[in-house]
Amino acid sequence: NSQKGQIPLSFLLICIQLVGMLRGIASGMKYLSDMGYVHRDLAARNILVNSNLVCKVSDFGLSRVLEDDPEAAYTTRVKAIAYRKFTSASDAWSYGIVLWEVMSYGERPYWEMSNQDVTVDEGYRLPPPMDCPATLYQLMLDCWQKERNNRPKFEQIVSILDKLIRNPGSLKITANTTSRYCNISHFYLFFSKPPPANLNQPGGGGLPGILMSLFTRL
Repeated sequence: NSQKGQIPLSFLLICIQLVGMLRGIASGMKYLSDMGYVHRDLAARNILVNSNLVCKVSDFGLSRVLEDDPEAAYTTRVKAIAYRKFTSASDAWSYGIVLWEVMSYGERPYWEMSNQDVTVDEGYRLPPPMDCPATLYQLMLDCWQKERNNRPKFEQIVSILDKLIRNPGSLKITANTTSRYCNISHFYLFFSKPPPANLNQPGGGGLPGILMSLFTRL
């Protein structure tokens, strides 16, 4: 058992792997941003993972009407949906959701909330996944800043993750689940049950499939 406020060693080892994967995703998004592109549909389902757990960003460009997509609304910034204004800051918001997906082992963001609930309730922020390091949850909150200019650039995200990789001890302290950004009525004990069934179906590979396999090792 872990001490209060600290994650268990077994999870810390896997957490270091996850940070490495997140760093790869951020690096890919940094390259995209540096080239002047906006992904617009960054999500765990669009991340490919090889046998060495190296992550590659795929599915460039949103090719469908956003409000009709049952998944895209969960990972794209509220005002981007409303005004069709996409920037790298929109991708940064989505990266925060990917970070949350990874640290919750593929849980669906916002659970059963409707697209309208997600886009209208701008003040809501997802709570930290159980045993999520405080440093990673703070990065999520930074990515979810209401003012887009306050969100980190992907260059900064890569730098933050590099520091965590070099100093894994900083991952030991867990996030405070009573954050003022969280609605605790939605708090979910991620490790009390298996990942969602849809991740266990054929074709559910990529990053969600990898997360499921890591989940079973805990």
